[in-house]
Amino acid sequence: MYKLTLIIIISGLLALSYASKTIVDIDNDGYVDTIEVNKMSDNFVSEYRLSVKNGITGITYNSIKIGNIGNFFSIIPVDIPVMNDSFYHAYCTILRDTLCSGFAQKKTPDESLRWLLDYYEKSEYKLIKKMKQHWFDSLTEFEPYFVTIKRDDYPNLVENIPRHLKNTSQDSALINTLFNAAKEFIIVYYMQNHVYNDRGIQYPQIVSSKKNNDVLKTMHGVLLRKNNKYCWLYISDGVYKLRHASIGTLKYYKNQITFEKNATDDIRAIKINTDNDIFYTIREIVK
Repeated sequence: MYKLTLIIIISGLLALSYASKTIVDIDNDGYVDTIEVNKMSDNFVSEYRLSVKNGITGITYNSIKIGNIGNFFSIIPVDIPVMNDSFYHAYCTILRDTLCSGFAQKKTPDESLRWLLDYYEKSEYKLIKKMKQHWFDSLTEFEPYFVTIKRDDYPNLVENIPRHLKNTSQDSALINTLFNAAKEFIIVYYMQNHVYNDRGIQYPQIVSSKKNNDVLKTMHGVLLRKNNKYCWLYISDGVYKLRHASIGTLKYYKNQITFEKNATDDIRAIKINTDNDIFYTIREIVK
């Protein structure tokens, strides 16, 4: 097997670029393929781009991972035609090893990521949202992971993901093509940011108790605990930096929870009404 790798790193005051090119037969068909990886990042945005050129057909397949230090997840649109099984599986392995390196894989989203996906599925720009309560037995470990979701399960996600996440790419034509063609999305979820901080503050915290009901908060989320079951009520995404807590002072009165939101968007406060056993409403108050 012939393998050649070229790595170029360009560092600036506020930005870092990384590029590598590897020539290798990835599927053992006797023809060398070309793998190119490019990473561009600055203080706020990171973008990984993977290109693999098939040594037989000459066709180049592209994947891109875009993220932002204020967002809980990065997203990778996946549209890889199954033309040759060995090449397809080799490409998928390279994609996971390159764009999801260091993250565990899960089969399904946990309840907090599910909340975020449902939230964006309902349209990012509506200030009043009706959300269904999803109760679960216990909190999982707040560890980062990646998971694959199908486009058919979240048909509106492409249009409703945060604009500052989708538009961070320097190549808008490429990313629009990839997002529009994708049948699946790999979500890399930075779940640790619910609890991680450099001040030694422990999360989740109980901030209000009432009979069998407790309201808890993380760095960026609010949960309700009732009879030892949990339900996510809100997760603040698109903040300035995830290492800075965005959930401010919280009040719980009757069936209404209100709290301040410290973020970069126009939303300054949240009101949540939980007087229904199946659904609850979120009212986002703008500046």
